[in-house]
Formats: sequence, structure tokens, C-alpha cells
Amino acid sequence: MQLHDKPQLSLRSTTGRSFVNFRVSRRFAKNTLITSTAIVFALLMGLWWMHARQDSLRGGIGREFALQAGPWGRIDVKPVLIKPPADTFDPDFQLGNGIWYFEKTSPHALSGILRDCGLTHEQTRSAIATLEPVPNAPGLVSIDPPRDLILALDPETRSRLYSRLARLEANFAQAQPFRMRADHLEDWLGAKGFDPELAAAVRKLLWRSGDTLLFSDYNLLAARIPDPAARVEFQRNLSQKVSLFATLDVPAGSNVEGLVEYWGAGNREEIVRAILEAASASGGSRIGIVKLLPLFARARLDRFPEREILQKSQPACHWSTFNFFNRGAPDDSFHSAAGVESEIQKNYEKLPQGTPPRFGDIILLNEPDGSSIHSAVVIADDIVFTKNGPSAATPWVLSTVAEMKAFYPVGKPLTATYHRLR
Repeated sequence: MQLHDKPQLSLRSTTGRSFVNFRVSRRFAKNTLITSTAIVFALLMGLWWMHARQDSLRGGIGREFALQAGPWGRIDVKPVLIKPPADTFDPDFQLGNGIWYFEKTSPHALSGILRDCGLTHEQTRSAIATLEPVPNAPGLVSIDPPRDLILALDPETRSRLYSRLARLEANFAQAQPFRMRADHLEDWLGAKGFDPELAAAVRKLLWRSGDTLLFSDYNLLAARIPDPAARVEFQRNLSQKVSLFATLDVPAGSNVEGLVEYWGAGNREEIVRAILEAASASGGSRIGIVKLLPLFARARLDRFPEREILQKSQPACHWSTFNFFNRGAPDDSFHSAAGVESEIQKNYEKLPQGTPPRFGDIILLNEPDGSSIHSAVVIADDIVFTKNGPSAATPWVLSTVAEMKAFYPVGKPLTATYHRLR
């Protein structure tokens, strides 16, 4: 009997009854199975790629995304870049003094450190030639690196060297650089008003710490800019910060009690109830999260410290965190570490690991020795209210926890703990 390589189709059976008879060869069945499996695999890979692509876009500047569902409701957020006002900056500003400081050691040992960071023999020789002790700092030595050497460092070498320099506060340019998460690079350097030639020069001088890109060699490029106003604009562009514009979807006719319970923390239930019920009763609405925040946060979100405030003090993270629910004048005792420590000990309890944080809880970023270098207030999902440092160029923003952590690219691993008002 001859085996057919192709499927056979007839409209009559051997008994004479009229029905479709479809016979499939083994080869055809095998090929069909292989083809079907390949198609299914391709579809699954396509879905995985789309999901991965969506994850990669999450947090991209100008790309709205939804938070995970939770008791906070349905929230959409859009990351944006905010530039500080021009009067924040001094055209004669210098980022450090251009000197590299090291703990005191021998020239031979310091040469080994530089070589370990990736400097060539010639670069190391050129740097060591400028080695000097530091007046009034017997534990330090300094190197005044030639300009050509700085410009010639490749990205990996620059990252290794500057990461080491950043361990010493004396190296201000490396310890307190301009910074931005790597996935915002194109938006950062491509922002409106950023001179393309300057942006290209910055790109060549960036160094990396984890997911963060950093820029320490401001002085080299600023020296090329004769116009004071242009130097200020350069600083503004480098100082852009990411914030989240967040909106809550309140469907028409929805029961808002769950939302009131969540957003009304801090004895504010009736305040937020009026807003949420109005949004629901008026046919549904998307309302800005800022409307649901306490007065202290509403007055500051996406704003920079005013000059009058800066004349008295420099508001930083802890002051902002522990005044979050304050309805009166801010408590300035939170400018001090002692005031913060006392508040945590008296009024907060640490959440057990795995307990989901809620609106109004605080998150502390802790170094290995247990000291807290930063604090922020939980808003919803992984979104926090934060001020990342005391600088006048740093606004109060809504941020993802990952974005916030990127502002602190220290060489030590950071752990996060959550705390709740008793």
C-alpha cells in the first residue's frame, strides 16, 4: 500500500455515505505539530517581550503608568523633569576645587591604588608627579590631576576612581556630584535649553554607581563658558530632578469608604471624604493626589525652598518627613539628629518585615552601622513623598523608592526599614 505524503481529502466514504473524509499522513501531522509549537512559542515570546518592554518603560520621563492595585485605589503616575529656578544658582559656583584627596600613604602605595582603578602607567606617573601633603590635614595627601588626564579617563576607570574618591568628603565633586538615573539619560541631556555641545561633553565625563550616572567634572566645562547666564543655565540643566504627577481615578457612584480610610490617615478622614465623595457623585473624576495630602505636603510638593526659608535653615529629608502631618508651624527640632531620634523612639514602631506599609508610614534608608541617611513618607505602592537633601536646588517630590535610592549612590549597601506612628 502506498503511503501518501500529502493529506487526502474525499467527499464520499467507502460505504457510499456522503461526508467529508480527511486523512492525514504521519509526516503532515508531525510538520503541523512542529509548526504549531513554533507559533505558540513565538506568541509567548512576543507577550514576554511586550511585558518586559512595558517594565522598561515604567518610570520613563513622560510615560504614564499605573501603580499596582491596592487600598489606595487606581493611581496613574507620569514622571517629569523639574528644573530649579535660575535665582537658585551662582554663576561663579565651583563643584569642589579639582583636587583629588587620598588618605595618607606612600607614593608607591598610591600608585598601586591608581593602577587598580585602571589608570595607565603614564597616567599614574603624571598624577603622582603632583602628589603633596595637605596643609592642616595631616591624614591626607592630594593630587592635582592634569586637565588632559581627567579628560582622557575612560568611563570604567573614571567610575572606579571616582567611586573611591567619593568615600572621602574632602572630594566634594565626587561625594556630591550632579546625578541622574541611567534610564533618564536621554531626557536629562536632551532637555530643552541644554546646549547640545555641552550635553555631549557631559556624556563623555559621566561615571556610574549602580543604576545612577554621576557628573563631577563641572569645573572643567564651566571654565569654557564665558557668559554668566549660560553657566547658570548649565547648572539648571544638570540639576533637573524627577517628580511624579499622580492622579487617582474615582469612578462614578463608587463607594469611597475604603479610600477615605486609606487617605484619611492622621485624623483627616472628613477632609478627604469631602473630596472623594464630590469626585464620585459628579460622574467620576481623576483627581490629583496632591489634593489628598496634608497641608504641609500640599504647600511644598514640586516646589523648591524659598529664599526666606533658606536664610533660617536648610530643610532636608528628616525635617520634611516628620513634619508631614503637622498642621501648624513646622517643628524645627527635626533639623537635628537628636530631635529625629527622639521622635522615632517616642512615637514610632518598626513594622515587621513583610508588613505592607500604608499612607503616612515612614521609610528610613540605613547604612550598615544602623545610621539613617535618609527618610521619606509612604504615599501608595512604592511611591513616597521626599526631599532628597538640603540643597536649594532639590524640590519636594513624589518618587518611586528606586528613584529615591538612586540619589544616594554610596559605596555601602543600604537597607530600608518602615515605621508607623503608634
